[in-house]
Order: sequence, then C-alpha cells, then structure tokens
Amino acid sequence: APQLAEAAVITPDDLHPREAEFLESSRRSVRRARILRTAAIVAIPALLGLVYGVVSFQARREIDRQVAGYLKDATAEISRAREKNKEVEALRATAFGHFDGSRRDEAEEAWARVLVESSATSHAYARAAQALESALGLDGTRKDIRRTLGDILFERVLLAERDHQANQLDELRQRLSVYDEGGERTARLDAPAVVTVTTSPVPARIILERYIEEGAHIKAEVIRAVEPTQATTLELSPGSYLLTLTAPAKHEVRYPLYIHRGERLDVSIELPEAGSIPRGFVYIPEGRFMFGTSAEEAIRAFLDTAPIHVARTGPYLISATETTYADWIEYLSAIPPEQREALDRRFSHYRGSTELSQLPDGRWRITIQPAGQVYTAVSGETITYRTRSVRATQDWLRFPISGVSIADIEGYTRWLDSSGRVPGARLCTELEWERAARGADEREFPHGNQISPNEANFDLTYGREPGGFGPDEVGSHPKSRSPFGLDDMAGNVWEWTRATLNSGGYVMRGGSFYQYNTVNRSTNREGNEPTMRDITLGVRICAPHNSR
Repeated sequence: APQLAEAAVITPDDLHPREAEFLESSRRSVRRARILRTAAIVAIPALLGLVYGVVSFQARREIDRQVAGYLKDATAEISRAREKNKEVEALRATAFGHFDGSRRDEAEEAWARVLVESSATSHAYARAAQALESALGLDGTRKDIRRTLGDILFERVLLAERDHQANQLDELRQRLSVYDEGGERTARLDAPAVVTVTTSPVPARIILERYIEEGAHIKAEVIRAVEPTQATTLELSPGSYLLTLTAPAKHEVRYPLYIHRGERLDVSIELPEAGSIPRGFVYIPEGRFMFGTSAEEAIRAFLDTAPIHVARTGPYLISATETTYADWIEYLSAIPPEQREALDRRFSHYRGSTELSQLPDGRWRITIQPAGQVYTAVSGETITYRTRSVRATQDWLRFPISGVSIADIEGYTRWLDSSGRVPGARLCTELEWERAARGADEREFPHGNQISPNEANFDLTYGREPGGFGPDEVGSHPKSRSPFGLDDMAGNVWEWTRATLNSGGYVMRGGSFYQYNTVNRSTNREGNEPTMRDITLGVRICAPHNSR
C-alpha cells in the first residue's frame, strides 16, 4: 500500500503497457481488501449476536424446563399436602370425640395416627415450598410462583398454629411477609372476631380485659367498659379475654373467653341473683375452654392428659378454696358419733401422716407429720414450721383438709346438701376443675406458663427443707389466683376429682406442697385408688348453680 501511494503520482502514459496493467491490478487488490475488512467489521458482531441469541434461547429453554419441573413437583406436593390435611382434620375430630367421650384407648390410637399424618402433611408442604423457592431462584420474575408460594406459606402458618409448633411459627410468618404482596394473607391471619354477648335476666355492665403475656406470666389489661345493654356486640382481635359482668341485685360474673380469628360467636351469660351463691363459692357460667396440653408428646404422656382442644361445661359452682379443717370439723361436729368414729382415725404414708381427734373438753387436736417433722396443736393454737423464714406460723384450722378418701368426701357432700349449706354439693369433674383453674386459654398454670416459689406452695417454696414442707392456710398465695378468682389451684394439696378422660374412676389435680413445679400444672392429672388417704391429698367441692 505505501508503494501504491508513491505510484499514485505516475500517469499511465509514463508506463509501459505491462507496467500499467500490473499497477491497476495492484490497486484492485487493495480495494478488495478494504471491502473485505469493512464487511468483516460489520459481519463479525452480527455473527456473534446470532450465536449469542441461539445460546440465550437455549439457556432460556433450559431454565423454563427446570422451572416447569419444579412447578410440577410443587403442584404434586401441594395436592398431597391438602389431601393429607383433610385426613388429619377428620382424625382430629375422631380423636377428640373419643377423649371427650371417655374412650381413652380409642382416643390415643386415633391421636397416634394424627401425629403420623400431621408430620406427613407438614413435610409435603415443606417440599412444595422448597420446589417453589427453587423455581423462583431460577426465574425471579414469575409473579404467579410468588403468589402460590405465599398461599402455601399461609397454609403452613395455619398448620403450625393448629399443631402448636411455636418454634416454626415465627419463621413461617416472616417468610410469608416476603411473599405476601399487599398484605392480604397477613390481614387474614389477624382477622378480628365478632362476639355478641347476651345477658339474662337483665342487662349488665361489662368490663373488658385482655390477657397479655409478660414473660412467663399472663396479666389482664383493661380495654374498656361497656355500659349495660341486653346484647353487646364486640369486635375483638384473636386472643384471650376476661369479661366481668355486673348488674344491680345480681351476683358478679367473671367470664374468661378465648377467641379465634374471624369467628362469629354468640355468648349467653346468666347472672345469678345476689345472695344465691353459697358463702365461699364461685359461679362458673356455661361456656367453652381449652382442655388438655399443647406440650410435646413426651410431656403430655407424663401429664397423662389429652392434646389441647376445645371443651365445654355447663354452669356450676365451685369452692374458692380447698375444703379446710374448720369446714371438716363443722361436719364432724354435726354427724352422729358412730359416723364420726369412722373418720376419726390416724393414717400414715411415706410422705407423712395426720390425725384429727376431739378431746374430752370438746376441742379438736391435730397431729401432722410432713416429711418426718411432727406438729401438734389444738383448736385456738397455731403451728410453726421449724425452718421457714416466711409464713412460718399458721392457723391450722385454715389448712386444707387432707387424708380423705372418696367415701369420706361423699359423706361430707351428702351432709352439705342435706343441711342446706351447699345444695347439690358433689365432687367436681376434672373438666370443671380444669376450667376453673386455667380459665379459657392454653395456660399451664392458673396465672401463666411457669410458676415461681413465691407464687404457690410446692417443693421449692420453702427450700425443700424437711422443716419447711407442709400445707399453708388456704388463700396464702394470691399471685397464682385463677382467672375465676380461685386460690391454690396449683400446689398446697392435691384435689380429688371425678375422671372424665377415663370411664369411671377418680383423678387428683393441682399438685401439692411436696411436688415439683411440673406436677403442679393445671393440665396434670394423676389417677389413684378411691380409698387413698394421703397428707398431700384433699378436696374442693362443686355444686349445680341452679340448686337454689
């Protein structure tokens, strides 16, 4: 090319014909080279673009193929999970029907199947969610996949709530918030309930409180007061509440209420006439509550109770405290001597012994021996526990009666009824006892989900010292008072009840001063022979509310 540039000043007339032909041929070769270079500059990017397009198309097809595979897997797992969940719901209904019908063996068999199928349901949902998230990882633009994943996470939240999987619930709700565009599903989770409260025979003023968890304890927080109307409609968030109803010339009524999301609930509450409730008794209106425990299966087996579920009781009366020695002595003083002699006997057990007898001068004497420590006192005297630093000196007449068998209690309730003191007096059923102890929600103790030594009388309260073990005066631990206002439903002494989970028989409820905290749960039940007498075992009395 430089040589051609130099030859550009030469005219054809200056050259021999063969030289002129060679020069022209060289110039044509240069022009062709330039054209080819220009074509290459244009063609190579176009070719590269074509190749890239082919590769991108193939990659897109591969991504679409993989996404379609994940969606196919997810669809199959979703279908499997939903079918399994229908089976679980049917099995749960069957199991709870057996539990409530005192068919314990059939109930446990059905519940074992519930656990298996619930696990299969949960795993199917988890696999579906994993497949959907894998699909989104390949193609994050697919809004349809995000919507489906949001639906699946919503359903998994409902399952975790139903199955009381608290360790999964927070994580699932957080994941749901990522895919719940617009917040529609979250709003459904928090949908308020509509509760209509009707009172009879007159309108009542309602103080509405909501139970709030503060650590392991549950506190009632006043929301508002509702002035008297015959029927009051309340829109309430899901949760646990306490309604306190008052009206002129009527007995005050406490009504714990546990509300589920989005439900429409009609509640009818009867207000008894003032003065119609026997002294020392509490009125429990008809209503529903959560019965059993939501604890893991190993703990449920130890507690010997049902999985938590909704149960109901009719209206009834229950003593605010355990039956005391003063109550029992009043009974003994009223019955014929030959009947009294059958009750005036000493008994002993490895946990201790007790003896109650009447002296020739008419006074009564008690001798109790908890944990090997002997204490004796007569009417008008106190008992002082040897190693206690608090509540050391106590009036034994206000101790809960202990060492009574079912036959002893039946004689006592017959006397309460026939004397008119407590018409219809009887042993509580364990359903009545548990509702009175825990209210309507899922708490494990009368006041929350844990118990501390300063809140009830159990083994840690007085340091597990032999000189500290023993009953307290009833009502000594108001911090563990139940939502219905009952004392000592945790600790002090076990309380006899009539079994409902098992056909026939009796169970002890509430734990005692000798037991550790888990045994004192409101959900714990322990069977025993009706002839059992023990220093840690007493009673609390129930009665029908309409007996007067």
